[in-house]
Amino acid sequence: MKKERDEARLIQGAAALFSLNRAAELLPCSDGEARKWLEDRGLVRHVNGRPVVRWRDVLEALADGTRLVATPAPKRAPLPRVKL
Repeated sequence: MKKERDEARLIQGAAALFSLNRAAELLPCSDGEARKWLEDRGLVRHVNGRPVVRWRDVLEALADGTRLVATPAPKRAPLPRVKL
């Protein structure tokens, strides 16, 4: 049933209303970073005391060029070559 409800919300597109956790899962970064990003930009609203996100607001914020992650992940050093 939850899967069907999620699929129905995804079909709604920009009109969808997601819980904060679900909206964070849909963004291409870690859930913690996504929640912080949503909250910092004022995209989290409350309905009956529960935090929700209107997906249209997220799409508009991304269209404005707002970056999801302010600092890129550090680059890793290449692994040393070893003889096989």
